[in-house]
Amino acid sequence: MTNNESNMDDDDWGNSYKLGIIAQWELNKKITDEFLNEIWEASTSVLPSLEVQVVIDANDRLHISSGSGSYVDFQINPTGMKLPIKCWIHTHPFGSAYWSGIDWRTIDTWRPMMKRAIVLGNKQRGLWYDTLKGRNWIWENSEGVQKMHDSTHIPKVCPECIDNERLLELLLDFDWLKFKHLDRAKELLENELRESE
Repeated sequence: MTNNESNMDDDDWGNSYKLGIIAQWELNKKITDEFLNEIWEASTSVLPSLEVQVVIDANDRLHISSGSGSYVDFQINPTGMKLPIKCWIHTHPFGSAYWSGIDWRTIDTWRPMMKRAIVLGNKQRGLWYDTLKGRNWIWENSEGVQKMHDSTHIPKVCPECIDNERLLELLLDFDWLKFKHLDRAKELLENELRESE
């Protein structure tokens, strides 16, 4: 397997649900609406409502697996995965995009070696990014975008934490994020800063 080929190891469901995901990725190797929609479709239409995870490694290779209706991991250790992980994407086929306790443990474990993570629900997306210390993330649904944090782990916000360059980098990496999200994220961070004073 070359560095550019994605992981096609069989799991319990074979490879059929992976083909559309890989084909969409090969079009431009960016996280787009179409790419995320393909992952969601694999989880809800191709498979019988099973969680799907896609890990994008440092070489832009995909490592894909399916799980149960509420949990996913790699049954076969991914071969040739290059760290750091650019993005870990997984679905909640029952419809809600949120970070479960297991998801947070995964993020906390991989934080030093993972740049971002996305959870997909029905017309909902959560994006975790390693910009601020703590469990900060952006949540998007049909009503807009909000900055969220886990109330059990509220980070301190300081002026140097408002990292517009990092947020701009996120926007350039994800076609589905819009520039208005940068302004909204900055506004939410500034409000949080004022409230903590």
